[in-house]
Amino acid sequence: MGRGLDIRTLGQYGVIMKHVTEEHERFVMLTHDSSNVLENLTVTPGYTQVIFAHGEIFLMRSRLQKDKFHSAVQQIGPKSSTPSFLYEFRLLAEDGVRSVSFCNLVYGDSQDIQTLNNAGNCVRLDYDVIRRFMYANTLPYKLRIDRIASVDSGPLIQID
Repeated sequence: MGRGLDIRTLGQYGVIMKHVTEEHERFVMLTHDSSNVLENLTVTPGYTQVIFAHGEIFLMRSRLQKDKFHSAVQQIGPKSSTPSFLYEFRLLAEDGVRSVSFCNLVYGDSQDIQTLNNAGNCVRLDYDVIRRFMYANTLPYKLRIDRIASVDSGPLIQID
């Protein structure tokens, strides 16, 4: 995703969706549950993917830095301190047997991504683990974003 694009300044959801899908099509995911690939993982400084799901806009930011892979999903817009979504990031080996899966909260875009990474509020894996799921310098993954069901005033996270 282009670094010059500040998605918060584009306006309403429909306007943002139209712009991003027309101008940045390869960086867009239009569902809450999909498979994708990070290409040239060892040479690309970082990735940003725009996700339109549940009537909201999310950014998934990923990077390989100092032999550590980091990936986090942030929600664009709301400034609530209470997360209302969670995401599952899953890697599946080519043999179809080995897999790694992480579930984490989606934080707002007002949270600094580096702070989230440093605090461990992200997917964080050693490169040695990641490379076992890579094919020709690409990393296939599955991402799912779900709304957190709330009961009374507190969040309830249900994991099946």
